[in-house]
Amino acid sequence: MPDHIAIALLSLSAAITWGAGDFSGGIAARRADIFGVVAFAHGAGLAVMLALARLWGEPWPGLHEFLWAAAAGLSNGIAIAAFYRALAISKMGITAPIAAVITAMLPVIVGSAREGFPGTVQLAGFVLALIAIWMIAKPENGSGRPRGIGLAVLAGLGFS
Repeated sequence: MPDHIAIALLSLSAAITWGAGDFSGGIAARRADIFGVVAFAHGAGLAVMLALARLWGEPWPGLHEFLWAAAAGLSNGIAIAAFYRALAISKMGITAPIAAVITAMLPVIVGSAREGFPGTVQLAGFVLALIAIWMIAKPENGSGRPRGIGLAVLAGLGFS
């Protein structure tokens, strides 16, 4: 199989898996304790990743890598709990885009500070994304801010 087709199939599989996980996590968070849902999801993910690492013969990481991985796991655990709670109390059409755009923007901001600004097309894309978030999150008929926006922001920060 050519590399570009394998890459496309793996990307599509990742998108489907993440979408299904977000959807089922949001549904589960409405019916069960959010921290239990997150603990189960993280535990299952850890078991699968350890099994795959063992299957492929990956070496055990050093202390430095282990600590970075633990920090990332903790940040992601907090973020996913905030995200699932936001999905449980708000509309998915508001929560998911806000978290996604913040998740994408923070690394770009850090990268810009270290390596220079992105190109015009990329900056235009972020401006359009921010306008879209503002349009999605604006109050309907003066009814106040939609619920869950703060949690979506926290989730985006934690994911990135």
